[in-house]
Amino acid sequence: MIVLSGKNEWSFADGILRKNPLLFSGMLAAPAAVFCNTVYHALSYAAVFSAVTIITLFAAKFVPRRLAYALRIILYTVLAAAVYIPIYMLLDGILPVKLSSFGVFSLLIVSGSFIVSASELRFFRLSTGKAFLDIISHVLGFDIAVIILGGFRELLSTGGLFGNLYGISVTLPRLSSPFAGFILIGLFAAAVRVITRKTTAKD
Repeated sequence: MIVLSGKNEWSFADGILRKNPLLFSGMLAAPAAVFCNTVYHALSYAAVFSAVTIITLFAAKFVPRRLAYALRIILYTVLAAAVYIPIYMLLDGILPVKLSSFGVFSLLIVSGSFIVSASELRFFRLSTGKAFLDIISHVLGFDIAVIILGGFRELLSTGGLFGNLYGISVTLPRLSSPFAGFILIGLFAAAVRVITRKTTAKD
């Protein structure tokens, strides 16, 4: 769930650490765990997610708040789908991974809970300037986390990065599996919680 920090205080660090969309949003963990097991896969997914999410959330700002909640959710999904199509056409063939390999995971960008929950519970409660920075923070947080995840899994499972092998003798091929992906995301989330709690305690 996307909510503001304690006592409704806003912080740019929320999207990168405390409310990182990959580490603390279940719907976004699935495609990362299954698909993002190399740097190229992670970069490609991050690029599409970033473009679709940023454009959709800015467009969603113009959806009238007086509309019924159920209708607003439908409009958010329609907006995301309308944005996804030209983004797909623009980026397919440019990115290092064919976007058709996303399979059903592309649908989670469009119909996942992040855009809806982020719009209703966080971004629309902020001023336009803070909402812009907050969107960038959450997208940046997702991109950083998913690229680190993809790189970590590729390095330890194949012994290299970007398809280049570095002669590492001990590898763990199982880390490229979806099961290992979910475990790593959970471990990363736990590590971030520990770091943020220690930082908060010092303050």
